[in-house]
Amino acid sequence: MYDCTHYYLHNGQPRNEISKSLKKYHLNHHFRIQTKGFGITSSLWDSVFGTLPQTKSHEKERKQ
Repeated sequence: MYDCTHYYLHNGQPRNEISKSLKKYHLNHHFRIQTKGFGITSSLWDSVFGTLPQTKSHEKERKQ
């Protein structure tokens, strides 16, 4: 299931909000913050292990 979900997040075209959110979350891991956001199907374990990435809006606040 992990491999199928991972493949879909990279190559699929999500049509509902849950799938769109998962794809955005996962692609942030690959292309924005590689050291955080390891969750493929949810952010639960990133919350538990402290690898939850900050949002872009939070990053903008810190720069000001």
